[in-house]
Amino acid sequence: TLPFDVELVNTDVAQRVRWDKSLRMKFTNENLDMINSAIAEQKRLIVLPESAFPLFMTNEPLLVDELKELSKKITIVAGALAYENKQIYNSAFLFQDGTLRRMDKKFLVPFGEEIPLPNFMQDAVNKIFFGGASDFKKAENFSDYEIDGVKIRNAICYEATREELYKGEFDVVVAITNNGWFVPSSEPVLQRLLIKHLATKYN
Repeated sequence: TLPFDVELVNTDVAQRVRWDKSLRMKFTNENLDMINSAIAEQKRLIVLPESAFPLFMTNEPLLVDELKELSKKITIVAGALAYENKQIYNSAFLFQDGTLRRMDKKFLVPFGEEIPLPNFMQDAVNKIFFGGASDFKKAENFSDYEIDGVKIRNAICYEATREELYKGEFDVVVAITNNGWFVPSSEPVLQRLLIKHLATKYN
């Protein structure tokens, strides 16, 4: 149990429309409305899912400024993409006390976000199956942050099922995910069981 109120947002957006550019502003405004509602309810933290903002947050200075301003009233964790040095990252963005911190994913989904094959084979697979798209870039380390003395480890979807994530000095894992890819299937159930097992094992 955390010593402050948390708003865990659970959205229901179909994958076929998630990245529709014409709906980007709609999804962004819905997220801002949920943040403002959480502020009105005096929540300390709001957590939005992986890719909740279907855009490159690093390319949206006006949105970043607005979220920084809102973070003076509530801490915000939200998923979005990042673009840096011609590389794409699957990231969580922490807005806290008027500042921004980007937390990139360390463990990428095999054959979803990266092709775990030698370079010459990666290019061929990406060209044939993914329209020439390149792999996501991954972080060197896990990202930790602190709220009111509680040490939190960030996780994005798949990496919450990796045992390596649970080793270290922190109090709780906050994992964001977008399991719309896998419904209906047993995948979300399996993921939940793995997370419960690892959380119990590592206290």
